[in-house]
Amino acid sequence: TWGSISGTVTDGVTGGPVQNMYLVLYEWDGAAFVATDLTTHTGADGTYEFPYILELDGAAPYRLLAASTSCGMGDVYANTAHLDAASVDAGQNIPLVANAYLTGIDIHMIRQAGVGWISGTVIHDPTGVPLPGIEVHFYTTSWTGLGYVTTAADGTYGRALAPGSYYMSFMDPVGEYAWEYYNESDGNSVTPVVITTSGTVVLDESLVSAAHISGVIRDGAGQPLYGSVSLYDLSTSAYMGGAASDSVTGAYVMDGVRPGSYVAWFGGIGDLLGE
Repeated sequence: TWGSISGTVTDGVTGGPVQNMYLVLYEWDGAAFVATDLTTHTGADGTYEFPYILELDGAAPYRLLAASTSCGMGDVYANTAHLDAASVDAGQNIPLVANAYLTGIDIHMIRQAGVGWISGTVIHDPTGVPLPGIEVHFYTTSWTGLGYVTTAADGTYGRALAPGSYYMSFMDPVGEYAWEYYNESDGNSVTPVVITTSGTVVLDESLVSAAHISGVIRDGAGQPLYGSVSLYDLSTSAYMGGAASDSVTGAYVMDGVRPGSYVAWFGGIGDLLGE
């Protein structure tokens, strides 16, 4: 026999979806609830699914825990069980049905004290069309990475953050739209975002279509060369990204480049000089 569980994990204050939350299914062993080896993560819309839970023991209750401390979110959320309990023992049993899909097993995450929320919509400049699938990255002001969330089908994103100042960047993993930091910055001057205690911040962003640079790196004899290309802003000399060439063909591609004027530096290997 088998059973299936699905639902949505949301922020307990705003109701916004919580992405990348780690979920663990627990089973009663006759004396206590113990963690099984069944785990999953929420998607960009906060949904999850345990598609096939095999060999159901009809007499043994199950419970579900969103384990924030196991996925780097312990600073913003407490571990939360279905239904919105602070522990597995305080949670509610899940009535699994053999050979059936059970939906609506939701969890509303319990925030840590003082945690705020940031959200917004990412659109295309100049059409205003919402952009799904854009990665919204977060960093401390000392550039420690704090992970990212992905925009939903309507271009929206949201995330809980502890009070403090943060940098944000917006990146298209496909490379169709140019990356940028918050406030349409190209990295020469990055604007921090401030989250106050239990505050809510709405920050929208617009991305322009990206430019693409490609070519082949060759040595003095015209043979393909494994090397690197680095891009620098023409006016500020700020580093704007780079790429390596293929070790066989010498070809390179740089996607997601912001339109602008740049200086390209081609670095060689061994005793070959860059230029």
